[in-house]
Amino acid sequence: MGYRVGILLAFLSIAPAARAEIYACPGPGGETLYTTDASQCGGAVTPHALKGQVQRTETSPAAVTRPRSVPAARRDDASAAAEWAARRRDAERAVAESERRVATGTELVKACNRGAILRADDENGIPHEVPCSSIQRKFADAQRELAERRAYLADGLAEDCRRAGCLPGWIR
Repeated sequence: MGYRVGILLAFLSIAPAARAEIYACPGPGGETLYTTDASQCGGAVTPHALKGQVQRTETSPAAVTRPRSVPAARRDDASAAAEWAARRRDAERAVAESERRVATGTELVKACNRGAILRADDENGIPHEVPCSSIQRKFADAQRELAERRAYLADGLAEDCRRAGCLPGWIR
């Protein structure tokens, strides 16, 4: 019941705006301009008389039905194949980047295990000591990221491709 009252109040608050007068004014180029603001018409202000006619058009069944969405893989095979090949290259680059991070992390963890004191420069160029616990956490994160990226390249990419409707050879 409460929502009906709210809808009724909302309708009544909109209704006066729907009944606003429309004025026809001569434009600067001689054309007729229509407005709801009488101050824009300048001199003589007379409301424009609206015609109470409803115009209808016939619609064909084809215009009423919406076309189905076609996956990108079926729209244009050549561009879709290129897109999936690029996705594979991106995934391979991501794996290579993660492998470099793990290799660097391995060397830093080895240095920590030997008792080395590691320093790094901050954004101002000032050297600071880096705790080995921080390096070990970052190394573990890099290993986890590498495992995720390898799993995506091995199985996830093919599954995404299959769901998108692409052909098997597009990511090989």
